[in-house]
Formats: sequence, C-alpha cells, structure tokens
Amino acid sequence: MVSGAIKVSPVKSYVEVTEQNYQILGFLDAMKDLKQIPDVDISDAVALFKNRIKELEQDQQSQMIALALSYPPRVRALLGAMVEDVNVGIDSSRLKESLNPLTKFELGKSDTIMKTVSNWNIQ
Repeated sequence: MVSGAIKVSPVKSYVEVTEQNYQILGFLDAMKDLKQIPDVDISDAVALFKNRIKELEQDQQSQMIALALSYPPRVRALLGAMVEDVNVGIDSSRLKESLNPLTKFELGKSDTIMKTVSNWNIQ
C-alpha cells in the first residue's frame, strides 16, 4: 500500500461555501487555476468549461456570474468570454464592467479556442 499518493493543499475561498454553491465554486476554482493544472490542454479544458456552462440552468448560470465577481480578474474575463461564446442568453456585462479595460490576460492559443477572447482582452 502506497502512502502519500495524493497531495492536498488548501485553497483560498473567495465567498462562503454553502451546500447550494460548492459545485459552482469548484468550477470557478478550476478556471482560476487552469494554467497550474498539470498536463491540461487549455483547448480541452475550455471546451469542457463551455459544455458545463451550457448544461447549467439559467439561474445557476446567473449565480455563477454573481459568484465570479468575487474572483480574480482572469476568472471573470475567462468566464465572460465563455458565456459570450456559448451564447446562452445570460448577461455578462457585470463581469465586463468589473474589469480594467487596459488589463491583458494571457491564456495561450486563445484565438483558436474562442471567437470572443478579444472582447475580454485575453491573449
């Protein structure tokens, strides 16, 4: 039996975790740490995120946007670009207004992932 195969690290919580929001917060945390996840293909991860957004009910999508406002700007920009790209009818203007228009976000090969990245200063 191998001991120590799983490494667990605490993460900062940006909002209070509840029974109703923990799955959305986990999703937002994965977006926040996207570039630190070992062996992740950014294109595959973004495709997975976009599919997950489409699967959510409209009230859950709205809740995700509201919760994302407490997250770092790179998460808000990435979520905004994805919401805009999947065109689920949710207003992402609050995310856009929360960002400094001069800030650029590095994602890597982002122009091939989503058509909307330039609207959110993602490169």
